Amino acid sequence: HDSIKSKKTMNIEGEPQSKLDELAIQSMNSWIRFFKDSYSYVIHSTYSQLLSKISCPLCNYETYNHDPIQILPLSVSNSTNSIYDCLESFTQERSLDKDNQWKCDECKKYVNSSQQSILWNVSEILIIQLKLYTKHRKITHFIEYPDILDISKYCINYNDTNCNYKLYGICCQSGGLRGGHYYSICYNKYDEKWRLYNDAHVNELTNHDVFSKNPYCLFYKKQ
Repeated sequence: HDSIKSKKTMNIEGEPQSKLDELAIQSMNSWIRFFKDSYSYVIHSTYSQLLSKISCPLCNYETYNHDPIQILPLSVSNSTNSIYDCLESFTQERSLDKDNQWKCDECKKYVNSSQQSILWNVSEILIIQLKLYTKHRKITHFIEYPDILDISKYCINYNDTNCNYKLYGICCQSGGLRGGHYYSICYNKYDEKWRLYNDAHVNELTNHDVFSKNPYCLFYKKQ
């Protein structure tokens, strides 16, 4: 990115016709603020936007924030069985406790606000990090991940684009917190084969081999 970045002229045209349009303008202004002086193909192809909402339970005031993300971090627990479970947890609405009260911009009172995050614009390449590593251990139970990932339920999709993503690569670690070995598995769209890349060794894999791993990082590409 640093080698190919450049300044980019970004303009917003048209008038908002709905609340969703107003959020879209906020999204564009946030994108301009972050990237107008430092834009590249890396930003274009791998950066998404996360929409965060904070709500006041007393006056129903809502405030929104758009943040660029290159990697989507998904928490994993013992009750998590699939990436879809992780996405459900990531996008569900939460209430802050008394130790983390928020001062409402409208009614000026400290409240147990509700917070929710959801994907706004999703990039061509979606990089997912499964948070398998806690302070004391590595989560080792199997998390199901699909070949085709449908994120329509977890995305605003303002531009009405395709929300299906094809898996093209995973990164794995054999070992624990104190050390291990890293390798990757990648899909070649030209011969439609999966291969394992392990140091100097490259081997073809079956679909069963690929989708029985326990990766910590997955690379999806929009179909």
